Amino acid sequence: MTDLIDRLTGLSEHMTPPRPQITTHEFEAHFCLLGTAKWTAAEAQIGLDLQGVELTQAQAVVTRMAAKNATQKITYGLVVMSVAKALAHAPGLVNGIPEPVPNVYFSWNGTELVIDRVRIALDLEITL
Repeated sequence: MTDLIDRLTGLSEHMTPPRPQITTHEFEAHFCLLGTAKWTAAEAQIGLDLQGVELTQAQAVVTRMAAKNATQKITYGLVVMSVAKALAHAPGLVNGIPEPVPNVYFSWNGTELVIDRVRIALDLEITL
């Protein structure tokens, strides 16, 4: 089953059953509209087609943001959007050779991509 990280990296498109990638533009738009109370959580959920674990993780981010004061919400919002942008650039294989990793969330284990989910959870201040 896919999770929010899989959806943001695009790896969900290659899973069974496949799930479409959430682009950073889509994610940022929904997150900002939700964070500014222009949209409800239900509207964001429908817009991003969140299901199962994806939904649980998104709800954890929203809950974390709601617990912060106004200044902290701005900082946390920037962190969440930055994590989403960093995940959007998952490296792949080119002619069987691993592409360089673009940031600390990714590494290669031989020819397999490893996502540092613990680091992502720490940065988002949630549990996965």
